[in-house]
Amino acid sequence: MHPPSILLTATARALHGASDPHVIEPALCNPRLACVLALAPNVHPVISALGALAGGLPDVIPSAGRDSPALHAAIASLIGTDAGARILPWWAEVAPAGWGASHAAALIDAVQRDRCPCWAAASLIGPTNDAAALLHRPQEIADAIRRWGQATSEDPTAWVDCLAETQRTRLLSALCADHDAAASCLPWLPEANASDVANNVVTHIKRTYRAADLPLALNPYVAALSLALNAYATAPPRRPHQACRYPVGAHPARQTA
Repeated sequence: MHPPSILLTATARALHGASDPHVIEPALCNPRLACVLALAPNVHPVISALGALAGGLPDVIPSAGRDSPALHAAIASLIGTDAGARILPWWAEVAPAGWGASHAAALIDAVQRDRCPCWAAASLIGPTNDAAALLHRPQEIADAIRRWGQATSEDPTAWVDCLAETQRTRLLSALCADHDAAASCLPWLPEANASDVANNVVTHIKRTYRAADLPLALNPYVAALSLALNAYATAPPRRPHQACRYPVGAHPARQTA
């Protein structure tokens, strides 16, 4: 934690137009002050964007601003810092595809020093074997696959061909062992894996629904189904897997007039 005087000095400098991210770095480490920088007038555009990311407000940054070379350079200079640790997870959600490829070594080092989450570094680097090697837990695998798939919306599973077979198999095996994590990235999984996950979730919903007579809202697998449908909502034009659309025997062909 920075002393209050350092935080206030950094914030005051930003509010008066300072443009050096390292001068105002202490303010970026405080989420409330970061939000002030994101929303206050007269703040330099790059500092405002950094504040938005550090404060968890990435949508405040206009689309054109996300492509700013000055912003890209500022973020790269903060990799491995405390401010970078706050910025990189949010930047991973909105960064241009492959932004981190040229910063792969720095991002991997930041992961090893607990200054960047594994999934964020892998997402920013893109689908490479080095990026995949960072991923072990199902949810971090899911988050990285989601961002890799979103980067190529015309071919949501293009990431599969970028990885060696051993890495691809390892990631998919670990991911599919967790139905919630797998469901959250269903639109970006290879068809065979997506079908297995969807059918497994829906089979469990039907089995527990009939055996325990539980309301659907209390069924533990309904959360996975909800995650899958939410994922499809952010992955147009892909339609939800058919098993997800008719989870409890409500397929139109089975309905009676």
